[in-house]
Amino acid sequence: MKKTIMYKSKKIEYDLIREKRKTLSVRVNEDGSVIVKAPNWVKAGSITDFVDERAEWIYKKSQLARQHSIEKRKSYESGAIHRCLGRDYRLLVEEASVNRAYEGKDQLVLVKTRDRSEEAVRKVLGRLWYRKLKEYANEQIENYMPLLEDYCKKNRVKKREFMGVTVKNTKSRWGSCSSKGHINLNVKLVSADRDIVDYVIVHEMCHLIYLDHSKEFWEAVEYVFADYKEIRKNLNENGWKYEI
Repeated sequence: MKKTIMYKSKKIEYDLIREKRKTLSVRVNEDGSVIVKAPNWVKAGSITDFVDERAEWIYKKSQLARQHSIEKRKSYESGAIHRCLGRDYRLLVEEASVNRAYEGKDQLVLVKTRDRSEEAVRKVLGRLWYRKLKEYANEQIENYMPLLEDYCKKNRVKKREFMGVTVKNTKSRWGSCSSKGHINLNVKLVSADRDIVDYVIVHEMCHLIYLDHSKEFWEAVEYVFADYKEIRKNLNENGWKYEI
C-alpha cells in the first residue's frame, strides 16, 4: 500500500506492509525507495506518527541512496572502464554467435554476445567476474590458511574443515561462513581493491573457528590480518560503490 508524508515541503513516498510481526520497522533500499512494515494490529495513526518521527532520517537516507545509485551506475558499451580486483579493464563488446567474456591483452576484457543490450552484456561479463573472484578467493584462502592454523595451535582451539567457496550476488552481506565450513562471498567484492577482498576472506575464514563475533573472533582476525581495522572502516565507508 502506497503512503506519503511531508518533510519540509518534500514528499516522502513509502510502501506500507502489514504483516504478522511484533514491531514497526522502516528500511531505505539501495535505490532510495522506502518500506515500512507494521504489525496487523497497529492503528494507522500510530504508523504515521512512527514515520513522522523518522522523517528527517528517512529523507536524508533516501536522497543519499538515490545519489549513490546514480554514481555507481555503469556503462556496458565498448570503451567503458570496469574494475576487477584492483585493476581497471577497458570493455570491448562484439556481436557473435556465442556468449562469452574473457581477458585480452593490455587490460582489455572482451565480451562476445548475441545480444548487445546492456542487460545481456552485463550478464555475460558477470560470469567472468564470478569466476575471477572465486579463483582469487581460493588462492588467498590457501595463502592465509597456515596463519589460521598457527593461531589455532597457539590458542589450543579447533577449526572446522574448509569445505569450499561460493560466489553469490547478495544485497546486504559481503560474506558468510556456514557451520559446515562453507564460505560465501558477494560477487560485488570483485570491484573492490584486493586488501578489502582479503579482509572479507579472512573474516569468513575466522568463522571456521568462531561462528560469532566475540572478542576471541576479532583476535583471530587480527592475528591473520593485522591491519584489518583500517580496511574494515574503508569497506564500511565505501562499500556502496562496489557493483558489477
